Amino acid sequence: MDVDGNGKISMNEFVKKKWRRFKPELFAELDKNGDGFLDFEEVIVLYYMAKMRNTFCDGCCGQLLKNLYFTCVQCFQKKSSNQTYDLYFTYYQTKQFTHEHKVFLDNYAMLNFMWSDLKKKAEPDDHKAITTIGEGIGVVGDIVQLASDAQQCSTC
Repeated sequence: MDVDGNGKISMNEFVKKKWRRFKPELFAELDKNGDGFLDFEEVIVLYYMAKMRNTFCDGCCGQLLKNLYFTCVQCFQKKSSNQTYDLYFTYYQTKQFTHEHKVFLDNYAMLNFMWSDLKKKAEPDDHKAITTIGEGIGVVGDIVQLASDAQQCSTC
């Protein structure tokens, strides 16, 4: 990706790589020091994002979802597919989307749903670990809620 071998990634090099679904606006977000290049630490973040399953808004903006968002439950539960249908809160709230299914949960509620399902299926010895996980989800949920209060899609 570092075409000129200077140890940094320029905007042109970033765009030429054509990262799957990453928009050029992401470059500015990753470039924390604002020097117009992605240095090693900034590229590590990009690499992590490229390798991990990132969630993008399936509404009109296609932006990376960073905080509270809504997921189609039926698409999420499909065992044969790794594809979900996810929306910024604003798109979901104003119904600015077209999708075949009607049941959506926010990402925090989805975690709680998965946790309660896991708890039902667990062996008696597993309940202590699951309770600890559940308490952690509660704390994360509180943080997500605080962060999402100000979250909006920049195109909305």
